[in-house]
Amino acid sequence: MPGDENLLKRLRATFRLEAAEHIQAIASGLVGLEQAGSAESRASLLESTFRSAHSLKGAARTVNESDIASLCQPLESVFAALKRGEIGASPELFDLLHRVVDALGGLLKFLEPNPPAMPMPPVSRLVHSLEGALRQHPAPEPPRAVESRPAPEPAPQAATGISMPDTTDTVRVSTATLDSILLQAEELLSAKLASAQHTAGLRALQARAAEWRQKWTAMRSDVRSLRYASAGKKEGNGGPQSAGILEFLDWNRDFFESLDAGLMDLGATAGHDQRGIGAMVDNLLDEMKKIV
Repeated sequence: MPGDENLLKRLRATFRLEAAEHIQAIASGLVGLEQAGSAESRASLLESTFRSAHSLKGAARTVNESDIASLCQPLESVFAALKRGEIGASPELFDLLHRVVDALGGLLKFLEPNPPAMPMPPVSRLVHSLEGALRQHPAPEPPRAVESRPAPEPAPQAATGISMPDTTDTVRVSTATLDSILLQAEELLSAKLASAQHTAGLRALQARAAEWRQKWTAMRSDVRSLRYASAGKKEGNGGPQSAGILEFLDWNRDFFESLDAGLMDLGATAGHDQRGIGAMVDNLLDEMKKIV
């Protein structure tokens, strides 16, 4: 439908702006990582580049940009592995990551209204190279506790001989499992973005309805004049035809005002849902980060 195509065009235009920011953030993060001196600075940069890659992947999936999404998937996995120390940073790895960022920028240019005359970036080859980088050092699977606790001290034998149970509740899971849960939770970011885009689409429709109201207001005096003229005409001299037009105009006004009211209700509900989903996703991610 034309309305759906126009909405998709607006979403893709918004995506291009957002994607350019994420790609720039990843590129800057890579330069910072190569120059990072302290462990704290390195950890912060890895976290921010990981988030940018993940957000870019989610946004690309929302607008069906599969090449960008498929390239971001192993890219964020590499950043996650670097965060956990499962693979080592090397000049060769940074060279690969910079080539991936250049490819993302190239893919983004093909989404412009007038794409450049240049070959498509080698997405499949880069995905294969990133997956190879993840196998550079096999990922260990050591279990770790969500909360560390000291080993319980043996109960003194001078008492009843019955040791008291430790009441501290802990769960031991592997790092891979925790990271998998975190990534699944972050997939909800796509739902958060989609909700925001649907709300924006409804607001665009409300703006079109506002245009109709303005035009109807401007035509009221003409409709009123037509109504007076129709009332003064005798049957057989255009009176019935004018009455039919006026009846349709009244129906059209009532019909569109009903649609307008429905759009207003949908827009308010969508805005409420968007805020609720956004808060839920943000809170969930914050809680997940505390245990990973």
